Formats: sequence, structure tokens, C-alpha cells
Amino acid sequence: MADLQGAEIALWVEARDREAAFDAATTPCVGHPAATGIGPGWPAPALGAGGAAGARRRAADARAAYLAMARARARAAADHVRAVHERSHGRDGFAQLDCTPDLADDAAAMVAFAEEARGAVGAPNLLVGVPATDAGLAALQELTYRGVGVAVNAIFSPQRHARAIEAYTRGLERRLIEGKALAGIHSVAWFPVAALDQQLNLALDAASPLRDAVAVAVAQVAYLSAVRAFASPRWGRLRGRGAGEQRVGFCDLSAQLPPPSVAYARRLLLPGSVLALAPAALPALADEPDVEPVEADETEARWVLREAVAAGALPGRAGAEAQRADLARALCAYGKRLVELASTTRRPGLDPCGA
Repeated sequence: MADLQGAEIALWVEARDREAAFDAATTPCVGHPAATGIGPGWPAPALGAGGAAGARRRAADARAAYLAMARARARAAADHVRAVHERSHGRDGFAQLDCTPDLADDAAAMVAFAEEARGAVGAPNLLVGVPATDAGLAALQELTYRGVGVAVNAIFSPQRHARAIEAYTRGLERRLIEGKALAGIHSVAWFPVAALDQQLNLALDAASPLRDAVAVAVAQVAYLSAVRAFASPRWGRLRGRGAGEQRVGFCDLSAQLPPPSVAYARRLLLPGSVLALAPAALPALADEPDVEPVEADETEARWVLREAVAAGALPGRAGAEAQRADLARALCAYGKRLVELASTTRRPGLDPCGA
């Protein structure tokens, strides 16, 4: 694992099901020495052991209760990795708190959510997660300008990733024009790998060697495009004033494979990247022999993409479907939480998932 640290590869813990609560005492992988960050997904509040009743007593409505619980868990997560943040001089050791999914198409509401969360959590190592919607990217630019750390969730294509880089860059350039400091502002762009392959596999034969391989190619092409973008003269000026690059993150790395599979992770240990692994996968990766950084092969990645298109698996179309499905799952989970907080009795018509 020392080779990964030398290549500035960070391993974080994620909870893609959006159901788990942060608990360092009962989640051993969070305390694993390889884990240097928490997110995306960890601060989602679970409603057990009287938590919902306590939240109802403290808040007048379900959304306020949800936010109070989510912020408390984000604060606990940020405290848990605070030492990593300090040792890395602010490059690592972050915890993520996502905007609620009902705000996905409202940039102003996401900006307000992030500002309120930053004040309520009070942690310098908090990242606020926004979706990679048009409104989410507008919020990314504005929050970067305001000096708020932002994680961009559910990026499924190099084109959408390029727009996230541009939004982050413009936010920094606005600060530069006004003479504001650029140091200490951070961002991560997340690629959910398995979710994209799940959509792509629908168009591939069961025996196709491209199954569970195309999303890695998409992610590698996006990573290499980011490397070139941050090596540009435009970014040289920002770097010279203390700006940090937006890191490429890979999450959802085991959903389509038998847990605790680390096959996706081993192909995406790219220098400077962040990998968020499921609880069982992180210690499994740490126990693997010869874990070391890999280099992205653009020639091979683009060949895989050409073969996928020829086979009818269109990455752009699959990415759009994956993004819609991701938002739908998030809205469903969020709606269920609000129903549980609002009432202990589930009444007909209240199921937010339409079941």
C-alpha cells in the first residue's frame, strides 16, 4: 500500500446504498489504516434505536429532522478523518455530505444547502456533494468561487467530466480576478463505475468479453483528459497562485461483482485518484498481494469504446440512463427517510418509490 501513497492515491469508504449511518466503532473498515476519507453516501441518517423519535422531538418537520441527523453524522465522519486531513496538509482526509436529491435541478438551493451545511458542521474537511446535473455544475462553480469544497456525484461520461472541470476552473478564476486566495479549495469528481457497466451490459451478449469492461475504459479516458486539462497553461497560472486540481474519484466499484471483489479497483489505481470502496472491499484490497498503481492505456481504452459502440453498447446513452437511475434511487431513499421521520405508520399513497 506504500506504493499507492507514493502515487497520491487515496482510498475512501463509501456506502452506495445510501442506507448506512456513520459509526466508526461498528464499521471496522472506517478505522482501517488504509482508509483516508469517507464518502460518498456515508452521512445518510439511519433511523434506529430511537433516532427517529429523538429527531421528531427536536425538529418540527421531517426534512429538518433529516438534515439535523445527516449533519451530525457528517460532523462525526469529518472528526474521524481530521488527523489525516491535517497530516496531508489538506489534500486528503475529507468527509462528504450530499445535497438532498430533491434539489438536483435548483442551483441556488444547492448553494444555500452547502453554505448552511458548512456552518452547521463546522469542519474544514467537509465536502458538499452535488449531482452532475446542469444545475449541479452551476452550483459547483458558484461554491468554488465562495471557497466551499465540492464533490460532484454521478459523472458517467468524459464530456460531463470536462464540464465539471470547467465549472471548477471558472470558479477559481473568478476568485483570482478578485484577488481572493485559491489555496485550500478542494473538489472531487466521482465516476460510479459499476452503475455504468450495468447499463452497458444490457446491450451486450452474455458471453461478450466487453461485459464489465467498458466503464473502466470510459473512466480511464476521462482521467487522461483531466490530466491534460490540468497540465494546460491556463491551469499553470492557477496552480502558481496555490490552486489545487479537482481530483478524479472512482466509486461504486463492486456492485456487479461478487463481494468483496476488487477487480474494478485494481484497474483504476491511477496516480492522484481517489477510490471509494464498499466496506468489505477496502480491507480486501489492502490484503491483496502486489497492489500497486497502474497507468491508463488510452489506446486500449479507446479500442474498447469502439468495440462497444460496434456491439451496440453506446456509452453516451448508457451514461444518461445511469444518471437518471442514480437520481431516481436517491429520491426514493430520501423519500423513504422523510416518510419514516414524519410518521411511525406507513399509510397508503406515502410510498415515495411508487410501490
